[in-house]
Amino acid sequence: TLKSDFILSLCELIVGSKDGLQPVEKTIIDRCVRLVYREFLIDPVPERMPILEDLYNLLRAQTEPEAQRLATALEIYVSGSLNVFKNIFVLGSHLHQSDKIQYASPNFA
Repeated sequence: TLKSDFILSLCELIVGSKDGLQPVEKTIIDRCVRLVYREFLIDPVPERMPILEDLYNLLRAQTEPEAQRLATALEIYVSGSLNVFKNIFVLGSHLHQSDKIQYASPNFA
């Protein structure tokens, strides 16, 4: 749940809507985080830990228009001009995530 909560918070910041994420968007993110972790939890070695690009790809594979909107919002961090974050935002533990985000971008602190 910490992983899902953290990613939900991250997506709220990235999507940037004044009303925050809609319930359907939260549900899609939660589903995708659980799916992206399914394979990792079978064999939890650090090299297999999901990264932001894994979440992005899974969002793109969803059929809901809200998932496409979320993926589009993440795109700048995965393949756009801010793709330096692509391998920094490891979808790991909450503590490690916070440290990495602060190190990578003081504006997120």
